[in-house]
Amino acid sequence: MKFNYAIEKKKFETEQAKKRKEYIAAGMNAQQCNEMYEFDLEIFKKERTFCRHNQYFPTGTFEDNDNDEKSPLLKKFQEQLSTSDNYDELFYGDLLQCIDDISLLNGLQTLSVEQLELLKLWAINGFTHEEIALQLGITRSSVTDRIARIKNKIKKMY
Repeated sequence: MKFNYAIEKKKFETEQAKKRKEYIAAGMNAQQCNEMYEFDLEIFKKERTFCRHNQYFPTGTFEDNDNDEKSPLLKKFQEQLSTSDNYDELFYGDLLQCIDDISLLNGLQTLSVEQLELLKLWAINGFTHEEIALQLGITRSSVTDRIARIKNKIKKMY
C-alpha cells in the first residue's frame, strides 16, 4: 500500500474546499469550519502513518523451493517472520515503532531490554509485582524499585 503524500494531500485539500462550501451553506461560521478542517487533517495524518507503518503482503502460498515467486519483502524479512529466539527483541522494536509521541518514544528507547520486559509484564500484561518477581527470580521490593526508576526515567524525558 503506497501513500503518495503530494497526491493525497492535493485530493484532501480539494475535498476540504468542497466541504467548507457545504458547511458555510449549512450555516457554520469560519471558526467551526476550521475546527472541522483540523479534525479531518488529524485523520488524514493518521491514515498516512498507518500506510507508512504497514506493508501489504500478497496472498498465496509460497513453497521453500520457489524463491523466484516470493515477494521481495517476504524474502527480506523471512527470518523475522519465522520463529526465532529473539522474539522479544523483535516485539520491542515493533512496539517502539508504533508510538507516535516523540518524547515518549525517546524515553522508552533509553530503556534496556530488561527494563522493557519488566514494563511489558507490569503495564501491558498486568502482572502484579509478586508475579513479576516470581517470573524474573527477584524480590518483590526489587520489582517495585525498578518500576519506580523506569517511571522516573520516562517522566524526566517526557
